[in-house]
Amino acid sequence: MTGKEEGRRALVTGASNRLSLAVTLAEAGLPGSIINVSSQMGAVGGPKRTVCCTTEHALEGATRAMAWQLDTHSIRVNTTPMTTGMLADEDFRRFVTSKIALGPIGRIEDVIGVVVYLASDLSTLVTESALMIDTGWTSA
Repeated sequence: MTGKEEGRRALVTGASNRLSLAVTLAEAGLPGSIINVSSQMGAVGGPKRTVCCTTEHALEGATRAMAWQLDTHSIRVNTTPMTTGMLADEDFRRFVTSKIALGPIGRIEDVIGVVVYLASDLSTLVTESALMIDTGWTSA
């Protein structure tokens, strides 16, 4: 599979899965929270990350559109970043580390609290947001 085919497949599959969940919740009349897991590449660009940036920017846009579309169904839609696989590339890891403002690279455990918050009633007024858990990396 070429990079172009890979990118197209990632866009179509990701959007289709999220829309399917949204339609299921809305048709059932169930309020709720859809939490899309994105990456910092949805907010910035990066070297050798064209396909990743494209799919993550698309996810951020879909999140915002879905939030508007689903608000009348009491369904909130947000994103939070999680970058794991890309950090296996040492050059990319050094690039990321050089831009971190507050400390070490985050771990999955650092994201759990935000996901629990977004899924809970504590965040009933939070929708259409991308909660960055990146120690300031995207603002560097």
